[in-house]
Amino acid sequence: YITHAGDTFLRVSGFFLMFAPAGAAYSMDRLIGLWRGRGDSAVRLRSPWAQRMIQIELAIMYFAAFCFKAQGRPWVDGTALFYVFHLDELRRFPLPAWFYDPLVLKLGTWSVLALEFSLGILVWIRDLRYYVLACGLAFHLTIEYSMNIPLFEWDILAAYILFIDAADIARARKRVSALLPGRLFQPKPVPANRAIGASRD
Repeated sequence: YITHAGDTFLRVSGFFLMFAPAGAAYSMDRLIGLWRGRGDSAVRLRSPWAQRMIQIELAIMYFAAFCFKAQGRPWVDGTALFYVFHLDELRRFPLPAWFYDPLVLKLGTWSVLALEFSLGILVWIRDLRYYVLACGLAFHLTIEYSMNIPLFEWDILAAYILFIDAADIARARKRVSALLPGRLFQPKPVPANRAIGASRD
C-alpha cells in the first residue's frame, strides 16, 4: 500500500543500469573529469542493450496499465477520473472548476486510455514518438500538480530521454552550450607534463 508503479519501475531500471555505461556521456562524474582536464570530450558508442531493456520495460508498464484499465467499467464509461480526483488522501493542488465538468472528465478518462496505449505501442513509431512523449509529459506534470504520489512522475519522466534520438540530444547540447558561459562539455587543455606518456624530464 505504500509503493506504486514508479517504485517498481525504478528498481527494475536500477538492475539494468548496473550493466549500462551510465557515466560514460551525460553524467556529473564525467563532467567534473572534463572540467579537471581528464578524459576525452568524444563519446564512444556503446552497446545500447540496457537502454533498450528500460525502454521496453517502460512501454510494457504503460500498455499493462491500459489493459487493466480497459477492463474496468469506470474507465470504459468515462467516470474514472471523477473518482480519482476526489480521493482526498491523494489531493494536492486544486484544479480549475471546469476540469470537473462531466464532459471534461469523460474526455479526460478516455484520453488517459488512449495515451497509455500510445505510450506502450505508438511510441515505437519514430514519426509519432515526440508527439506521444510530449503528451505523456503534459499528462505526468498534470498528475504531479494535482496529486500527491511521491516521485512517481519523476521516476517515469526520467526514462523519456531514452527515447530521444542521439542526434537531437547533440543538437540540444550545442544550443545549451552556446547560451552558457564557457564550453560546458569541453575538456581543459592538458599540460604537456600531464599528458599520457609524457616524459618526466
